[in-house]
Amino acid sequence: VSMLRQLNISPLAEGIETREEMLFLRDIGVDLMQGYYFAKPGFESLSEVDFSLL
Repeated sequence: VSMLRQLNISPLAEGIETREEMLFLRDIGVDLMQGYYFAKPGFESLSEVDFSLL
């Protein structure tokens, strides 16, 4: 993560499924995340994202 920051690249974590994973990634400086923890994939429409989980 620190190398990406030095290169001016924002890391994106995919496949986040638990609160523990989200908290760990947030603690090490990852701000962009996606996965089932936030929203299940919607095939007919986009689902709402619960930003209060952050």
